[in-house]
Amino acid sequence: MLVPLETFVPTSKYNKILLTRARILLSRPFKFVIGTDEIPITVYEAAIAAQSPALASLVQGGMTESLSAEVKWEDVDKGTFLRFVEFIYSGDYSTPQSLPVQSNQRLSQSLRTGIITEEIMPAEPFLQKAVDVSTDWDTWAESRPKKGKKGDRTRSFPAIPALESFNSLSYPVPKTQSIFANTCEHAIGDGKGENSVFLIHASLYVLADKWGVDSLKQLTLSKLHRALAAFHLDISNVQNLVELVRYAYLDEQTLELEHGTDQLRGLICHYIAANARVTAECAAFTDLLKEEGALASDVWKIAAPRIRVAE
Repeated sequence: MLVPLETFVPTSKYNKILLTRARILLSRPFKFVIGTDEIPITVYEAAIAAQSPALASLVQGGMTESLSAEVKWEDVDKGTFLRFVEFIYSGDYSTPQSLPVQSNQRLSQSLRTGIITEEIMPAEPFLQKAVDVSTDWDTWAESRPKKGKKGDRTRSFPAIPALESFNSLSYPVPKTQSIFANTCEHAIGDGKGENSVFLIHASLYVLADKWGVDSLKQLTLSKLHRALAAFHLDISNVQNLVELVRYAYLDEQTLELEHGTDQLRGLICHYIAANARVTAECAAFTDLLKEEGALASDVWKIAAPRIRVAE
C-alpha cells in the first residue's frame, strides 16, 4: 500500500532530509533543451524550484514552460548545465582534478594543500566583502623621483605586486559544499588548458547570476579565486587571462552584467591589478583595454587608490 507523503513526520534532522528528498523524487520530471544542439536533459521539478524564486516561477509559475514541463536554454552549453545539475543535487560541482597550473613558489601552504572541511563559512550573507588591500600597495611601491628642481614632488608607482594580497581576498565557500570539496584545490599539470577551468567557473557564475542562484554564485567565485591564486601568471600564459576577461566583458552572455560592481568582473580586475607588470607587457591585453572601456575603468578604480604620492 502506498503511504501518502504527508503522513511522514520529520522527527529529526535526518528525517527532514529524507522528506526533502522524497518531495524531489515524487515531483514531476522537467525537461531542459540545452544549447543549439538541443540536448534534452531532465531534472526533477522540485529540485529546480528550490534553487531560486526565479527558477521556481519558471517551473511552477503557470506559464507556457511550466505547463508543458519543458524549456529551451539555447544560451547554456551542455557542460555548464550538467555542472549546474550536479550542484542542484549535491550542493557542489566538479572540475578537472588535474588543473594544469605552473608552479608558484609564493603560493601559501593553505592554498597548495589545504582542504576546506568543517570551517566552511555559512552561505548567508551571500558574499562577504573582499579584504581591503589598498594599504599593501604602499609596501609594494617603489619611489621614482622626477628630474627637476629640488623639492619637486616624487611619485611612487606600484612594483610587482605580491600575490598574497590577492590570495587574502575573502570569497567564503557556502555551507552546501559537500562531496567535491577537494575540487577547490588543483594539482600541478603540464600548463595547458587553464583557461577551460577558469571558464567553467565563470560560465556557471553567469547562469547563477541570471537566475538568482546566490549560493552557486558564491561557490563559483570561491573556486575561481582559488584557481587564479594557484595560477602563476607570466607573459607566456597571459592569453588565458585575456580569454577569461573577454568572456566576462565581451561575450554576449555577459553583456548584462553590471559594470564596475559585478562580482565576477571585480574578482578578475583584482587579479589583473595584482599582476600589473605582466599584463602591461602583453599587447593582446593592452589592446583589450582599448577595446573595452568598462574594463579599463574597472581596473583603474582598483589600481588608482593604491598608487602612493609622496611629498
